[in-house]
Amino acid sequence: MSSRVEDRNASSEASQQPIAPEAKPKQKAPKDSTKENTKNNVEPNSGVNRPDPSTVPHLSPVQIPPGGPPSQHGAEPKVVPEPGVVNTISQLDVYEAQPQINPGYVPAFFDLSMNFDLLGEEWLSPHTPGNAMLSSESDSEPCQVEVPGPIPSISSTSQDATVVIRPDDHILIQHYLSVMTGFCKIRSTGEENIYSHIFSNMALLYAPLFNTIMAWTALHLGQTRPDPDLVRKAEERYSLAISMLHQDQTVAIQFERSIVTIWFALQFELLAARDINGFCQHLDFIADLVDAHRRHLKAGGEATQLGYVGSRMLVWLGAYDARGAWIGGTGRLLENLESFCAEYNFIDAAFSNLPASTDDLKPSLRLSLELDFLDSRIVQLHRRTGPAPVIMWSHVQSGLLTLRERFDRDPSVTPIISYINEPSRALAGQITTKCFNCLLLLAAYYGVVINYHRKVPAAVSASLRNQLTPADLAATYIVRLASLVARLRSPSPQNIWPRLLFLAGIETTDVVYQDWVVKTLTEAEVWGANFRRTRLLLEQVIKVQSAKGVRVDYLDVMKQHSGLFIV
Repeated sequence: MSSRVEDRNASSEASQQPIAPEAKPKQKAPKDSTKENTKNNVEPNSGVNRPDPSTVPHLSPVQIPPGGPPSQHGAEPKVVPEPGVVNTISQLDVYEAQPQINPGYVPAFFDLSMNFDLLGEEWLSPHTPGNAMLSSESDSEPCQVEVPGPIPSISSTSQDATVVIRPDDHILIQHYLSVMTGFCKIRSTGEENIYSHIFSNMALLYAPLFNTIMAWTALHLGQTRPDPDLVRKAEERYSLAISMLHQDQTVAIQFERSIVTIWFALQFELLAARDINGFCQHLDFIADLVDAHRRHLKAGGEATQLGYVGSRMLVWLGAYDARGAWIGGTGRLLENLESFCAEYNFIDAAFSNLPASTDDLKPSLRLSLELDFLDSRIVQLHRRTGPAPVIMWSHVQSGLLTLRERFDRDPSVTPIISYINEPSRALAGQITTKCFNCLLLLAAYYGVVINYHRKVPAAVSASLRNQLTPADLAATYIVRLASLVARLRSPSPQNIWPRLLFLAGIETTDVVYQDWVVKTLTEAEVWGANFRRTRLLLEQVIKVQSAKGVRVDYLDVMKQHSGLFIV
């Protein structure tokens, strides 16, 4: 099957130094309230982190030319069938990639170079004065973005792709482009806005993805206003989007778009802060999809090359699989990804034709996967019926030590390690994208170290010479890394690491650090209900551990007080 051709221009970037100023964030930082001095220069960025949509660059809708602009993707999406019962059993066992013919076009629906800094969310209203295209729309006549041309014939239900943009979607699109894009984590350049790229170049071509993004955005808007009716509509649209995805007969060919759709479905599940069932089902769906492609490739088929968007999000989904495994997930996606990576280097394949500056991102993705493999292995060893052999735990410790040596040898990380050992204000200025990625990955490393110490059996620990950073010190390092980000970057959900802060908060016994973590999560509640639920669980675990004088399994506390959810 032919490989998709991704838009390579969006990933161009200049080489960056480890600790150097980066381009100013596009969101205006809210005013901080008083800052508290904490132990070892931990400086919380206090105040409510409310975004100011009037100061954020917005994207402008433009009319689609009759013939459409040049193609950027090699796959034509099919029309999604009418919603019905979600089929959780995928059709991947009968996967057979067929060649793609006559690629279609990417509509230039949004001009990513235009800024509307002074306009609020109402600017996309269909009755906006002076905009003939929008004001001529009727509330009962939604806009349709249609991609002309034939598509591969997979089944008798295949049709041309249609994404319907409802009148109510205009404010959601604006909220997504001005606020929700700030939720993205690891990036490849200081200027890159991958969520905007996904919207213009993927979501407008694939209805399940478009509706999932709109549902996630509506849920956030409904939570922050608050607007219970909007939350209800978001839930309904989310169910519709997942039904569309599962009914798509070309889902195996739509490999990249399926990955991205599931990524945003997990964003919805996290924001909803509910039970783990939907979250884990989505991960199992992608696990099936990855395994199908692995088997297809092993049988001599041509690899379905992922673009730089899909490959990155597949790595991110691996991190979510490790997170889900701690709460009761199967961990199948990481198992399949490990086998898939051994047979096909999808990261190198995705970045092979991109500028050399993306070399900063490739090592981050590989390191992220390795950390998640080790984290998932700790879960599996802990779950074993009967004690796991000491040699298995020794391999995990060796893997963590090897990763630590790589951190120590990386000149980008050296000043960061010096900072967390002896915090000072010498590390000042804005944090570059490369530096931010290093900070996040180093914090993730210490998170895995905490998990290792919490789960390694006492008998094994007594038999092994412990060479890892002690758990309480690892927690201190996470807090120092997070506080550095809070001090040097504008408030945004990108700069809050709820799971890592939670692990640090329940592991440290330093009251100052615990209070800072609680305060940081409290201020982050403006970004979604999941931050509040995480903060409440953290406070409960701290309370129980203080009363008992020992560390407790936070899953037990979760089951008793809040029910299982993904932290």
